[in-house]
Amino acid sequence: MKTIDDFRQSDCRFLMNNYDSPIELAGEVYPTVEHAYQASKTLNSYDRDPVRAAQSARRAKRIGRSIVLRPGWDAMREDVMLGLLEKKFSSANKDLQAKLLATQSASLVSGGDTFWGEVAGAGDNRLGNLLMKVRAGIVKASCDAINTANRTYLQTHGWTRNTEGDDVFIECWVPSWNEDCFFDLDSAVHYQNKMNIEVLSTADEMGLLEVDVDVDDDVDDDVDDALDLVNSVTYYV
Repeated sequence: MKTIDDFRQSDCRFLMNNYDSPIELAGEVYPTVEHAYQASKTLNSYDRDPVRAAQSARRAKRIGRSIVLRPGWDAMREDVMLGLLEKKFSSANKDLQAKLLATQSASLVSGGDTFWGEVAGAGDNRLGNLLMKVRAGIVKASCDAINTANRTYLQTHGWTRNTEGDDVFIECWVPSWNEDCFFDLDSAVHYQNKMNIEVLSTADEMGLLEVDVDVDDDVDDDVDDALDLVNSVTYYV
């Protein structure tokens, strides 16, 4: 497994809490996650304001060290950090989200201390673990959205769920034209895509479409084109 353990590298600085990324907290916008995290140590706006106004994340951290901690801070600080990271890498910040996803399955290891990171290979790496948790959450949400769309897509084309087949497939689907034929979700979508490509290709050859269909021997490469075409073609009526 690939490991990213130096967030100071130019292409990894976005993983650091001092990276410029406005974060909203209690109706106020903070320049970085570090600013917002330090301000979260207190509910007193009088103490928060200097943190928010700090010219750098380092300065915000220094101010935060002098803040009287809110009750229960040690028990909640990881949840606070997680919430701030989720905001930083939310869909509202698509560029940062894309950069985080581009790390793929790499192990993310922060440095600097033994609580949030590791020093000389020793430490809890809480920040790195939270970053990987946020990354996994984004991936899961996108997969869930795709699967939801795929289910709607299959139902539109007459497919139905067959729970009796779930002992064979995790999620069994059957086409209306052959109820004895079982597919898992991904295979059903692939099969329906192939059928749609054939239907659209035939219609295109007959001059029934105003959009050309790009079809070759590789069905997988044509799936996206076919799906785009389904949504964009103009039919003669």
